[in-house]
Amino acid sequence: MTRVYIPLNRAALESAIERGEVGPAPLTAYAVTPELQASVGMDLDDEELEYAAYRLAVDASRDMLAPDRSDDRRRLVMAADVTAIRPGAGDMASNTWPPCAPLLMGCFP
Repeated sequence: MTRVYIPLNRAALESAIERGEVGPAPLTAYAVTPELQASVGMDLDDEELEYAAYRLAVDASRDMLAPDRSDDRRRLVMAADVTAIRPGAGDMASNTWPPCAPLLMGCFP
């Protein structure tokens, strides 16, 4: 299992609540990868690397905010454990294959 951090906006959150899963696949998510480890430093422990992946998702969620929705002002990140990931277009992003059920969620003003 791999923990991934999925940036969301309000519409994606509402869809996830309604459907009981995040999707459709592929999803852009952030996980601890060799590229992430190399970019932030090899001397970090696992928890610090997880936090770095999480912060990347927080930053990505800011770009997803819908300017036409007054209720979409918080950055949202969902965490999920997945079995299938593949490297995406970005250095540290991964795309999950199947839609996934949420594990944890954070909300930031």
